[in-house]
Amino acid sequence: MEEIELRLECDEKTRYGNLMELSGDINCPQCNNHLINVEKTLDTLFNKEKIKRKKIELALDQDNKFKLMNQLDEKFNQITNQIDLQCEELIKKIKDKQNEMIEKIKKEKKELMTEIENIKYKNLNKELFERQINNKKIMDKIKIEEEYEKELEIIEQKERSLNQRIEQNKFVNGRMDDQWEYYIGTLFLSTKKGIISNKIFNKVNESK
Repeated sequence: MEEIELRLECDEKTRYGNLMELSGDINCPQCNNHLINVEKTLDTLFNKEKIKRKKIELALDQDNKFKLMNQLDEKFNQITNQIDLQCEELIKKIKDKQNEMIEKIKKEKKELMTEIENIKYKNLNKELFERQINNKKIMDKIKIEEEYEKELEIIEQKERSLNQRIEQNKFVNGRMDDQWEYYIGTLFLSTKKGIISNKIFNKVNESK
């Protein structure tokens, strides 16, 4: 465009590049003997036609379809990569959270197993009980049986307490239909009517 040869009022010629960024009245770029008005000079039929012709020629030389396809590929590849990276980060955080929860499960299970082992089951068994009461007088039998009843009651209390504690452990599924875009992001897609928001996924409950 800058190389277009334009005609001045004084019949001198100048390059379009000498005028394209100027406006108003300026000294003639060729003879400097008079003033010219840039807008009027560019608007003369001769100059206007040369500028229009050059713009059209340049436009026809350009492969705009190729440029648009490249722009399309670059933009959507960029968006796809952003989604992939964000999802990879989310998957890592989910995996970390999974491992953390499993470790807590193992720790709690180990503690409960230790408490179960500490219950004095070995001190009470049927064979030992039968040997202790065999050939005993009735009053002695009752005394032994009362001692066993006390021990069994203590064990049952511990068992009930442990059973309650075991049942208190649970996992509640998160809502898979809420707040996904809070973690991944929101995808905005264009339409002929304008820009619309398109959620990448539906939402999920907060896990941070």
